[in-house]
Amino acid sequence: MEARKITHLKNKWNSFFFSDHKLFLSGFIRIVYAILLLINLTILAIDLDLWFSESGSLSSHTSQLLIGRGTWSILYYLPTGSEKICFIVFYLQSLLLLVGYHSKTQICCVFIWLCSFQHRNITIFDGEDTVFRLFAFFLIFIPVGYNLSIDSLKAKEKIKPESWGIRLIQIEIT
Repeated sequence: MEARKITHLKNKWNSFFFSDHKLFLSGFIRIVYAILLLINLTILAIDLDLWFSESGSLSSHTSQLLIGRGTWSILYYLPTGSEKICFIVFYLQSLLLLVGYHSKTQICCVFIWLCSFQHRNITIFDGEDTVFRLFAFFLIFIPVGYNLSIDSLKAKEKIKPESWGIRLIQIEIT
């Protein structure tokens, strides 16, 4: 009897996280996320020098001391003044994510950029930005180019959809 309950729970777990179904929401989630990200970046762009330059509110060295060891940012390793170029690349990759061009690559890069900018000046970000970063991480595991994208128009083979990435987002929301 006990073994049957365990098997039943195991089947329910696998059905919940790994069942095949149509990911009609994946394109919608990608588009909404990219729009919110672009709005967020547009607001940050207004005071880009204030928040992320060496002459701004927090130097790179002080930022590293505040955030602690083991935390990284691409901006720590680039020359002073390159934050504008990085931000433009970040913005362009967010636009490419919106239209769904090489979606998987774009969402991975967006996650790295979010980590880099948030770790560069941790004092201006809050829990909302942490959730934003988590959603970028979760979207890496969803076939975000499955539909409503340039990727889906040029796809030669269909992607095998799995639901566990969407389940992570649902769990985070709850």
